Amino acid sequence: MSETPKYAVKGDSVTVQFGDVKAVNRASFLIEAGSVHVLLGRSGSGKTTLLRAIAGFEPLANGKLETGGRIVDDNTKAGWVPPEQRKIGFVFQDYALFPHLSVLENIAFGVSGTKDERHAVARKWLDRIRLPDHGARKPGQLSGGEQQRVALARALAPEPSLVLLDEPFSNLDAHLRRNVRDETIALIREQNATAIFVTHDAEEAFSVADTITVLHHGEVQQIGTPAELYLEPLTIHVARLCGPASFLDLTVVDGLATCALGEVELVRDPEGATQVMVRPEQVDVVEGEGAKVTGKRFLGAVFELDLELNSGDTIQARTPSNFKVGQPVGVRANGPLAPLTAG
Repeated sequence: MSETPKYAVKGDSVTVQFGDVKAVNRASFLIEAGSVHVLLGRSGSGKTTLLRAIAGFEPLANGKLETGGRIVDDNTKAGWVPPEQRKIGFVFQDYALFPHLSVLENIAFGVSGTKDERHAVARKWLDRIRLPDHGARKPGQLSGGEQQRVALARALAPEPSLVLLDEPFSNLDAHLRRNVRDETIALIREQNATAIFVTHDAEEAFSVADTITVLHHGEVQQIGTPAELYLEPLTIHVARLCGPASFLDLTVVDGLATCALGEVELVRDPEGATQVMVRPEQVDVVEGEGAKVTGKRFLGAVFELDLELNSGDTIQARTPSNFKVGQPVGVRANGPLAPLTAG
């Protein structure tokens, strides 16, 4: 008897092409079953195209895709599995609810069984999304947050093992987004489903993800946990995408790494690296010389300082101490820093 694979989705050199443009180029990845995985990237990075390929909406030009241990696309007609046979739930950016069906009928749409059985499942989901009295309404009578919850219930009601979400919260007001997002992730984890979530917002990605794939110009630049991407990015692009950062030229001689902050410890072998990344909280600011405060912002728990180093380089730092603009200060790295290659 074959063992159930521990991964939900596996991609091997996945390529999706539109004419001469490779929207996704040789992307390889492995997504663990039961995890929440985020595809993160700026507009045009290929994240939504990759999600649509996993769903079966875009065929592969090259490579291979597996879901649940089954090949669903290997760039051959025989190896392609249509979307409706992949047992995947999909939450679209615009929700794509059927306007002519009631909320109850929308949720029951993909559920198998008799009409009564399907409606019974839908009513349970109405309770779970806290809309028990909305079953007879049409989608147009719901708020944006309510529509999003109904779209999620419709995706989860057939009990798929994999749920795909394409920027599902981007149409919500900022004050609603966090609550609806947290409710969505909680429901997915209760189902023990695997979720793949597309966003361009690193803060949002960090708040929901177990692991993240960063895409840039259709290529995978890095895969890791939120902490790994934040503290140990491999490229300048990943570093910038994942939070505020400053960059200093790096010199390594006989194993000794130095930058404008002096001698520094690195998180990994610096082979090929030309710069080092400094997050604002990776700098200690003390009384002394070595830099000058050129700007200051109060963030509540800390002050964010703009610093000009004696070398002429500029960095940002966060500190609870209230230094004055124009004041000379001492600066030092308070832990290992990430060496970076261009990209």
